Amino acid sequence: MTDVYARAAKSATRLLGVYGFAAEMITTLRGEYDPVQGRYDASQQRMDSIRVALFDKRPDKRDGGDDVIDGDKKAYLSAEGIAPMIGAKVLTRLDTYNIVGVETLAPAGNAVLYTLHLRRA
Repeated sequence: MTDVYARAAKSATRLLGVYGFAAEMITTLRGEYDPVQGRYDASQQRMDSIRVALFDKRPDKRDGGDDVIDGDKKAYLSAEGIAPMIGAKVLTRLDTYNIVGVETLAPAGNAVLYTLHLRRA
């Protein structure tokens, strides 16, 4: 059965390759905890190349408890590759967005597609 979901994930990746566009996702990773100093080491940023399909979100809808405001976007991201995190940034050619919500389409626990709620940074 997992073959079905693997094929679905590959189809999503292929469709995003055709209809999506290139962007960058910047994730800030917290450093390791230093018990002697009592704090975390400096955080690091990781930049990943991604392909997304971007759409407007309707301001009058609610999304997972977060109010949707004017200018918010919905983005589809392939589940093949890096998993998105709330708080990461998505850089497109025209704008920079913060990820404020992530939904995973994962039938039987196999990630196929991510739906991102983006807000202008």
